[in-house]
Amino acid sequence: MPKIKSAFIGLTVILSLCLATVGNASKAPAAKFTSAYTDLNKDCKDAFKEVGEGQDMPLRCKGYGGYYLYIYYSAWASHINAQMRGNDDVTISLAMQELGYSDAKGRKVEWRMADGKPFAVILRVSHYKESTDGNSPFDEKLKTGESLVVKGLKGYEHIDGSVDAKTPDANVKARQLADSQYK
Repeated sequence: MPKIKSAFIGLTVILSLCLATVGNASKAPAAKFTSAYTDLNKDCKDAFKEVGEGQDMPLRCKGYGGYYLYIYYSAWASHINAQMRGNDDVTISLAMQELGYSDAKGRKVEWRMADGKPFAVILRVSHYKESTDGNSPFDEKLKTGESLVVKGLKGYEHIDGSVDAKTPDANVKARQLADSQYK
């Protein structure tokens, strides 16, 4: 009987060690989160050599991890997208803002990185009430506030949120929002 009891105890210890090892192996190490930035005042260039008469020149801006920012214009708006190099089918619409958005002093886009690879972007956007006079919907007198928009890149499309820019530590909270949804 003592041999059976010893064998049972030994088997229990081995089984416990195996389960602990399997449990730890299934937990991936936590990602290291960092940020990189695109300065829209310095890191953008004309997207093409020339455009047709009456058209505004779109911008192509520095990005990370195979992405770049593409900013193009319509009648009253700047359209800001993240695009994958070599695959224009991968376009993530980030925001539609006023003309001159990229010209605002100090304007930057934050790329949220996990282990050095981008998974989301954070950018400051303005909000406006509806225009009733037929003029630009981005008239400064219609401005109601700003927020930090958080958008996931390919594979992380589920990341989609915002933080009111007036919130204390808004930038930190926007990063936390992105990081908490990283999977």
